Amino acid sequence: EMLTNEMPLLPESNSFGGWYKAHHDLKPLPIPSHLNIPPDLDRLIMQCLAKNPGDRPQSTAEIFEIIAPLEERYNKRSSNRQGSAISTQTPPDSAEKEDSRTESTLEDLCLQLTWPKKKPLQKIVFPRLLRTSKGVFVTLWVMLDQQDLFNRRYSTRYNQFLFSTTPHPMLLWITVLYNREHGPRWLPFYLDLKSSLGQNATRLLGESGSYRMLFYTLEDPGHKCQHVMEVHIDPEQCKRLLQWSKTSQGIPDAGQAGLSKKLLKQEFEKLKPKIQMKLEAVQTNYPQSQHSRNSHR
Repeated sequence: EMLTNEMPLLPESNSFGGWYKAHHDLKPLPIPSHLNIPPDLDRLIMQCLAKNPGDRPQSTAEIFEIIAPLEERYNKRSSNRQGSAISTQTPPDSAEKEDSRTESTLEDLCLQLTWPKKKPLQKIVFPRLLRTSKGVFVTLWVMLDQQDLFNRRYSTRYNQFLFSTTPHPMLLWITVLYNREHGPRWLPFYLDLKSSLGQNATRLLGESGSYRMLFYTLEDPGHKCQHVMEVHIDPEQCKRLLQWSKTSQGIPDAGQAGLSKKLLKQEFEKLKPKIQMKLEAVQTNYPQSQHSRNSHR
């Protein structure tokens, strides 16, 4: 869980019976390949999670015997966005320094942006493409109460995308901010994949693998950006987003976008309890990114 920010076992229900079955019968989820966990460490983790006590390491000395050589070869690096990863330690080169400056400049730029005059001053969510000298970035603009934003500055971040091809190509972009004290804040938005914004945003999300959330408060008279979060997208979801963007181009516009939204909303309501159960299992209020598998109608 420290490496992936996900529980290795997820029960069918958050009950004693559900956890009992998961503990005794379910196999641990594999560690995602994009985390680049060394194979020896991957095997050690799975051995520690073995159902049969005889298949687990029998002492801490046995564990240290495997970890010690890894510690010499790899540097542990924590990320408050995508969990912890172990990667080879290399000195920063010019490219890494450039990336650091780009990130800092982009966040500073976002903090200077004011709420669009044509948008109502109310609790809404909408995307915008931010064009900079470094490229085009997808941003998600959110307005909340000041207290609500304060409560959720340090939250687990989760995203998922639902796609419907019929009767109209439509994408439901789901973002959730969750902490134990205040529960989930659902921030969904529908992207029409027959529109220029929908096409470009979906493609850029798939290519970049992340987006920035810009937060505004109702109480701020200047309506300036108060906080910026970067949210990462699972690599498998990125592949699907690119596929959906391409697929939707060949689907004729049936003029029934409202019906597609209704169908996606129904699927979203069914998923909500499962998503919340997964977030409750994380057991932390520190900023993290959580991803789920894609759903496709």
